[in-house]
Amino acid sequence: MQGYGSLIQDPKYFKTYVEYLKKFFEFYNNKGIPFWGMTVQNEPSTGSNKDWKWQTMNFTAESMRDFIKDYLGPALQTSNVTKNLKVMILDDTRAILPMWADVDLNNFVVAFCDWNLALDLNGGPNWAKNFVDSAIIIDKERQEFYKQPIYYALAHFR
Repeated sequence: MQGYGSLIQDPKYFKTYVEYLKKFFEFYNNKGIPFWGMTVQNEPSTGSNKDWKWQTMNFTAESMRDFIKDYLGPALQTSNVTKNLKVMILDDTRAILPMWADVDLNNFVVAFCDWNLALDLNGGPNWAKNFVDSAIIIDKERQEFYKQPIYYALAHFR
């Protein structure tokens, strides 16, 4: 979906979505690519913007909390591949963090999520022309990579 949408508020759709997510992680694990964590939705507040130009799905703090508590969390616990998967919330703008903190960030929960680990010299590849920065910059022509200062800052969190 592109802009201005949310998951249909019906348990059958919640269950279908969490089964899809669980199968995604199981498939990658079977190919030798394990995951340690996930975010529920990239930039969840963007789904409330009817003019948002990229695929998105709206979650409020309350709807994401309930989705995790009632559907995603229990479903992930049913698979050996996903039962220890770390679930993160609000990889969004800090401007709305206070609205989410009271709902979701309690019981000593804390996290940091970096958007990109490695990009090319132009901040891509990116189909949406949303060129950004990353911890590692790759120069494909020279077959070199450069570690930026954020790389070393992230190295402190193991």
